[in-house]
Formats: sequence, C-alpha cells, structure tokens
Amino acid sequence: MVSADGPITSLDAIIIDDEGDICELCKEYIDELGIFRHVVVAQDGITATAKLNNQSFGLILLDMKMPKKSGLDILKHIRSMSNNKPEKVVIISGELDKNKMAEALK
Repeated sequence: MVSADGPITSLDAIIIDDEGDICELCKEYIDELGIFRHVVVAQDGITATAKLNNQSFGLILLDMKMPKKSGLDILKHIRSMSNNKPEKVVIISGELDKNKMAEALK
C-alpha cells in the first residue's frame, strides 16, 4: 500500500525486543507492508521508553522479557503517557505466563 509519494500513512511503528534477529525479521516484514512511514527498533527498555517519549507510534511490537526494563514496565509507562499514546500494542514473546498476561491486559 504505497503511493507514488511513499507510504500512505504518517504513522510510525516501533519494535521493542532485545533479540536482533527478531527485530530484523519484524522490521523487514513491516517495511514490506509499506504502510508505516518509519520503523524504529529499540533493543532495551530504557531506549524504548526514550523513543516512546519523543515520537508517536501507530504500532508497537513489544517483547515482555528484556534488559533494563521489562515489557510490563513499558506498558505501565505507555498507560501513564498523556499524549503520544500508540494506536496498537502487540505483545511478541516466547515466554509469557498466565499472571504476566493478565497484568499486561490490564
């Protein structure tokens, strides 16, 4: 879905995951869709928080188990934001127990 002028939307996406291979694969896929203006990668919770504070995102792909700040910490930060709230948050995690999922859904 790309027009002659580029992406048809002005929204950006962010991938928050500490595994480089997963970030690269997700970024390639999202880039190929052509619906986001930029795809940003953050490989730890501190970097992710800074990017979320400085930029608006239409989509967040979020790993739950990361260094420096967990996915749950980032979700709490997103909830506390008064502006720049993302349109969608998708949890991508190979390890998520029932209690963590219930907390994330809050």
